[in-house]
Amino acid sequence: MLRLKLVSALFFLGFLALAVRLFGWQVIKGSELSKQARNQYESGRVVSAPRGSILSSDGGWLVSGGESYLLFASPEVMEISPKQVADRIAPFLVEDPSERQTLLDEVARIESLISKKGAVWVPVKRKVSPEAKLAIEVLDIKGLGVDFEESRVYPEASAAAHLLGFVGKNTQGEDTGYFGLEGHYNLILSGKSGFLFSEKDARGMPIFLGDSSEVGAIKGIDLLTHVDKTIQMIVEKKLKEAIERYGAKAGSVIVMDPSNGAVLAMSAFPSYDPAKYSQFGDEYFKNPMVSDTFEPGSVFKVFVMAAALDAGVVEPDTKCEACSGPLRVDKYTIETWNRKYNPDSTMTEVIVNSDNVGMAFVGSKLGADKLYDYLSKFGMGRLTGIDLQGEATAQLRKKGTWNIVDLATASFGQGVAVTPIQMAA
Repeated sequence: MLRLKLVSALFFLGFLALAVRLFGWQVIKGSELSKQARNQYESGRVVSAPRGSILSSDGGWLVSGGESYLLFASPEVMEISPKQVADRIAPFLVEDPSERQTLLDEVARIESLISKKGAVWVPVKRKVSPEAKLAIEVLDIKGLGVDFEESRVYPEASAAAHLLGFVGKNTQGEDTGYFGLEGHYNLILSGKSGFLFSEKDARGMPIFLGDSSEVGAIKGIDLLTHVDKTIQMIVEKKLKEAIERYGAKAGSVIVMDPSNGAVLAMSAFPSYDPAKYSQFGDEYFKNPMVSDTFEPGSVFKVFVMAAALDAGVVEPDTKCEACSGPLRVDKYTIETWNRKYNPDSTMTEVIVNSDNVGMAFVGSKLGADKLYDYLSKFGMGRLTGIDLQGEATAQLRKKGTWNIVDLATASFGQGVAVTPIQMAA
């Protein structure tokens, strides 16, 4: 009788333990275990959307989509060692196979990737060229495969790099536009990704008769610009010649249509190749024409003179009453750029001679508050709104705080800051 009770108690305890375990599996951890089970027999893959092209005014390509491939490995089905696989394919995945250390580093990287235990599918290399793909396929290594993957092609290399920007990877590994038009219009150029779902077996291979579904990717929208490729190439050529002739460290050019503000060409030096952006430092990517400010100097004088003429405080033939010599303003002395002075210069002659003293005279006639109002109307001190990523602006000194020195120096373009795109606009 005692033995029967003992056996019954053991059965009861066993049943209770089993019930507790089942409750834990099905209720407490049910959602987690269900997810793990789905991961074992279901697989999903994001299908990237073809990115829209960027076109010149005549419809020619400034940026387009190109052919490249994602090389992947299925280590479980490979018939040779990871080291042998890496040795065979590495020469096709580096720019210069003759650089021994670069090649050894690539071999080590590939071997490490495909040696991971339990790995079913491993991405080995992105943006593999069609030539490298064909060379690797000829090797006929079991367990290697490729998927089509769009690349970005810049036919003119570094031409208009600051205008165009480039496409790189974000923190999630997705293609993303940075800087220039690629950055500003990233959303519409990117399109909408699709998704491919399928059931797989224990080896991670798709089940032929299993459930599958696909949501197609939607291509990004092409972007038609005002850029004139002929003008752009002339600008690139002339800028390069000027940089070399004068030994300059940097330079930039903007060409705009004065009737509507359309940018026909834009170039800066130093530049970079958007297709090989990873080989350049971050300092190359910023567009100096929209992101850098500078003290404009004499090119600013036309705004001040235009304001004075419009306000009626001077006329083209008004004579400068202060142009016979250096002008004393507070404790500072204003001189002409060549220290030559032209007494009784007209306002036309002040502009022709780029006369600092004459412009200080004009500024005094206009007054600080009126000059501030006119500069604001010209767009100084605020963004132009150009559709390029990274536009910056320098604020004008607050109205009412300008002293006589500020007024005098601003009249010939000193003590104020602008961006090149503000000046061009």
